[in-house]
Amino acid sequence: MYMRKKSTAVAMCAVVSATSLCFGLAGCLHERPEQYYDPDTFAEFGNEVMLTLMGSDVMSWNSLSVTPEQSYGYERYGEPSWYSYSPLSKSDAATVNFVFGMYKSEMKKYKFADLSEADKITYRTMQNLLDSFSYMYGSANATQLNLIGGSYISSQGGYVADFATVMEGYAFRNEQDVTDLLKITVSTKDAFGTYLDYARDRQNAGFPLYDYTVMSMQSYLDNISAQGGNFYLYDYIDDKIDGANFLTASQKQDYKTQYNAALTDNFMVGVTTLSRGLNEYKGNVTITGQSYLASYGDLGKEYYKWAFGNKTGMINADMNSVLNELTSAADDCAQKLNDINTVVKTLEVANKAAYDDFNAYSNGEKALMDLNTPEKMLDYLKVAAKKIVPDLETAPQISINYMDETVASITNTLAYYRLSPLDQNNSAESITINPVSAMDNPNDLLMTMAHEGYPGHLYAHVYSKEKGTDFLSTVLGSLTFAEGWAVYVEFALMDDIAEASDDVAVQLFCEYKKYEAMYGYCNMVVADLIVNYFGATVDDLVDMEIGEAEAREQIEFLMEIPAVYVPYGYGAYTFATVHDKAKAELGDAYSETEFNGVLLAEGKASVPRVKQITDEYIKSVKSKL
Repeated sequence: MYMRKKSTAVAMCAVVSATSLCFGLAGCLHERPEQYYDPDTFAEFGNEVMLTLMGSDVMSWNSLSVTPEQSYGYERYGEPSWYSYSPLSKSDAATVNFVFGMYKSEMKKYKFADLSEADKITYRTMQNLLDSFSYMYGSANATQLNLIGGSYISSQGGYVADFATVMEGYAFRNEQDVTDLLKITVSTKDAFGTYLDYARDRQNAGFPLYDYTVMSMQSYLDNISAQGGNFYLYDYIDDKIDGANFLTASQKQDYKTQYNAALTDNFMVGVTTLSRGLNEYKGNVTITGQSYLASYGDLGKEYYKWAFGNKTGMINADMNSVLNELTSAADDCAQKLNDINTVVKTLEVANKAAYDDFNAYSNGEKALMDLNTPEKMLDYLKVAAKKIVPDLETAPQISINYMDETVASITNTLAYYRLSPLDQNNSAESITINPVSAMDNPNDLLMTMAHEGYPGHLYAHVYSKEKGTDFLSTVLGSLTFAEGWAVYVEFALMDDIAEASDDVAVQLFCEYKKYEAMYGYCNMVVADLIVNYFGATVDDLVDMEIGEAEAREQIEFLMEIPAVYVPYGYGAYTFATVHDKAKAELGDAYSETEFNGVLLAEGKASVPRVKQITDEYIKSVKSKL
């Protein structure tokens, strides 16, 4: 999974800073003639839209580009600062919607058939983005949707937690970067204070925060405060400055002093102020047996449908159909898991050694192929990937890093990959691993390494860069494609290991893990839909034979992250479905590496486009038979 972060700036455009977006839109449209435009100018137009969506978000540009000015025409405006809450007015929403509408009108003045294949990819991605945000900002409820979609305050630390993530990923390439991040750190004091305005506005609008969210957020903040100068960011930034070879020894010492003061006098003060201020927002909700969105009725459903469409490219999708599709997929997996369990039980008598090995693989006592370290796993995956994806032009150099244990102990993330700069080929790549929980089960980590690294997110990103896929499609495209692909490769890896082995225990275990993963991903979206869209209460879940404590815990877990599992579950379902279709229709003519190369060449395509690519691929192969 990608870490929850704000490096994809379109997320900011959607739910955080529509007011600043209005500022960024000023003067960005150019007058063009009414007839169809020269297709050779479309790339310039696509770049214009991309720059509008990204704005002057220094943190995102630092992460995604080495030289954004030269590579993408980025123009910086304003001083860099941490993300603050600012309310969205009706006029703000109308302005944003108007500009997106103008872009949609401009885009239609290019004849799609005349565009290059690369520009067609940009066109489709742009269309999905503009449709999504027009749906949001064109709604009569835009201001309310923007408010309930915020994540400044959550049980996982909200945007305070995101600050640490951004600081870790922020590159020091020159002294400007060092001073920019210092300004961002100083700004956290005021920025965090605005999150109390968010809590106030939610309460005044009739969307008060539940005590569960408030108290969990305070617990996270108080944990940081209690650590004081021992909080890991103090040492982390010192190490980061020491690694900045362009600074002199005296400059390094000076910046360390300034950062130490900024963390103490601004970041820590902001953390404490926010924690104390949240006391005012306790006790405003007495009935918590349902999720936030469920309590908002039709407004909650409207937000969920937008979030679903934004992630999948399926604008205004039928949620009943989605629920039925994923429920059926989960039921099929459950049946296959039961069948495998039946076979395993027979082994207890028929083949005790295989039975014991299956259980040893399951509980992590035994590693598949003795892959018991991240380094061994990565080496294996680079070879195994050759059966799943095309070879890259240049094998990337990949390092393995580890999370700080303070962070690692409060997250369920086993590992993550952070996108490398788009304008830097052969860039250094890395996968960051949770040192607290990652090695609890080496077989789970192996699947995670495939998901995050090879041939999952890391491979897909490098492949897109090699193919020259545009910024929009590589970064701002469908999350469902990104996560669906990464989940699919977990399945493909298990199939590959099983096919290469004569060991009954290995074959059964790999098959089990594949269906277990698919069941888990689909089931999380089913639960999300039931809780956040269809409005299931604790009592409803108890009626479905879920214990009351578990039901309340599930609602509390899901209510702050509506549709967050859609890219994984619906993505897994989509990729499994199109691969099954291609294999069934093409038989021996099917090529796994070729088909996956065709899919990945599109960047991060929408779900409808993935299905279209599949049909086009099948037709193309059949025409050559």
